[in-house]
Amino acid sequence: MVVIENDFLQIRVAAKNIMKCDDDTFVRVDSMISQVRKVRSGRSLYIGNMNYHHRPLRSGKWAVTYEVFPFITYLSSTYIVSLLCYV
Repeated sequence: MVVIENDFLQIRVAAKNIMKCDDDTFVRVDSMISQVRKVRSGRSLYIGNMNYHHRPLRSGKWAVTYEVFPFITYLSSTYIVSLLCYV
């Protein structure tokens, strides 16, 4: 069960995988589904890139605190992840 919520609504969805992308991203749905189906059931899944050279800004106007984002690298702006990665 995935719970998606913001200030206005909360949605509960039964899903094996979730995808995050920006609103200006073109998604080749056929290719995405093909790749996800290649993963055996019960296996964790992460499709995306790690931006090793883009570190969170810790000071200045666009600063992100360690409390908000404690990691040293960002995920890509588009990725698919299985719920097994969160267990």
